[in-house]
Amino acid sequence: MLHVSIRGYATQPMCFDPLLRERFIVGRSRTADLRMSRGTVARHHVGFSCEDGVFSITDYGGTNGARLNGEL
Repeated sequence: MLHVSIRGYATQPMCFDPLLRERFIVGRSRTADLRMSRGTVARHHVGFSCEDGVFSITDYGGTNGARLNGEL
């Protein structure tokens, strides 16, 4: 299980369980798993996935980018 914390957004981390879903998407879109209304967040901003036990993060090309542990 992957715990996702978004700085300045939520006090508790969101959980992504790859046994329940293939992808976890953060963005402003209604289809996002975690919806954020901030103007700095793209409709589909970032995605988390797991394949064969390996977790990946994908930046979907938003203007402000995505950071993992403070790095682009």
